Amino acid sequence: MLSKRDILKAAIDHLKNNYLKPYLATIEQTKQQRIETYIKNAAPQYRPLLKYKAASLQEIPLKALQDGSIDLELYKLSAKIELELKQKGQKFLSRQLTDIKDLPRYKAEYNQYIEQENDLGKAKLAQYIAHRKIVLTLLSNSLERGDDGKYSLEESVHG
Repeated sequence: MLSKRDILKAAIDHLKNNYLKPYLATIEQTKQQRIETYIKNAAPQYRPLLKYKAASLQEIPLKALQDGSIDLELYKLSAKIELELKQKGQKFLSRQLTDIKDLPRYKAEYNQYIEQENDLGKAKLAQYIAHRKIVLTLLSNSLERGDDGKYSLEESVHG
């Protein structure tokens, strides 16, 4: 016997696939463009997601773009990539090459691993540079004279 939930799910899927598909496709396309624009302009540390997890970006709810939680959603996906890469690295370290015939495949997998590791390193560097720039700007602002002609107190510099 079908449950109420199963019937409702089947009805929703039918509506999505038969009647709402063109509308939903347009919304998905717009959402994808907004995510890509956000990554390229505001959050370069997530660029590897565009290359390695583009399909997963579709799973980000539209609401995340509207309520500002997009960074959190991208962070979750980024953490997944890092975990997968760490697991892949562990496999390479524990794997022993026994047959010379496996060498070309091993090299290809190794090169792919190194490329991903490099891309993640670049993303982390971009994040560090952006963070560093903000810190230096805040420091510079706190070292300037105020409207009263006096410098900020030392505690505002050291936080």
